Amino acid sequence: MTFVDQPEALTGTPTGEAGIADVHEAQPLGRDVLRRFRRNKLAMLGLAFIVLLILAAIFAPLITSYDPIHDRARGQYRDGPSAEHWLGTDTIGRDVFSRIVYGARISLRIGILATALSLLIGVTLGSIAGFFGGIIDSIVMRITDMFLAIPYIVLAIAIATVVGRGKENTVILVLGLTGWLAIVRVVRATFLGLKELEYVEAARALGFSRLRIMARHVLPNALQPVIVYGTIAIGGVILAEAALSFLGVGVFDPTPSWGLMIENGRRDLANAPHMLFFPGLAVLLTVLAFVFVGDGLRDALDPKLRGRE
Repeated sequence: MTFVDQPEALTGTPTGEAGIADVHEAQPLGRDVLRRFRRNKLAMLGLAFIVLLILAAIFAPLITSYDPIHDRARGQYRDGPSAEHWLGTDTIGRDVFSRIVYGARISLRIGILATALSLLIGVTLGSIAGFFGGIIDSIVMRITDMFLAIPYIVLAIAIATVVGRGKENTVILVLGLTGWLAIVRVVRATFLGLKELEYVEAARALGFSRLRIMARHVLPNALQPVIVYGTIAIGGVILAEAALSFLGVGVFDPTPSWGLMIENGRRDLANAPHMLFFPGLAVLLTVLAFVFVGDGLRDALDPKLRGRE
């Protein structure tokens, strides 16, 4: 019979020399993830832009000779791009290019630290809710629902009013305390599925404590969506910081913040459109770069896509 002579037709497992070759070509998981991430052109483009932005923020004094706060060109107010000022000047003669470069420091610092704070809160609460369940799960989720019912901007303004406006640390705290709501639900849903798997039941049978099972056996396997969310969230936080500065809740002038530059450019849009266009373009490209990298990580880490290649 045909099915007896060709067992691979039933199992889908290759036999003979081809099967041995496939086994030898198998790669470690980390190398496989890196290979598929590198094949994503948009993700690599986004990563290259982020690296370039980080280098520009670190070596800002070497890139531009103008101080973003104190150097003011007399008589050159709202001037457009020129050989002397590549992206023009603002309302009081400060170089727009230098303020964008130095503003990258603030945007990246706020984006990374605020996202780290929100992930810390969200992963902790989501892990507890998903693993222990019961009344603990109900309490955590009702608190989350309560915060979700409050408009984001109202909540951010309330927190900024309490801790004090106009400071970078205040913006980090505001965005960190309002950015954990989505990740709680993601981590909780992941834990609900993982805690019923066989290896978790085996750990319980061996007498491991619930805390050890949660921290060492479940949490590491729940980090995939957290990594993807965190990467994309950095771009979202940068956009939120720009929005808060635009509304007067973020950092104050003369700090070179992209959002503050956009607000100042809005006032002179008719006379000096470059003051709004260039910082807005910086925000747009940065957010897109983090989104592209996040999408690339999601595709590279998704085990369902490995069999399709």
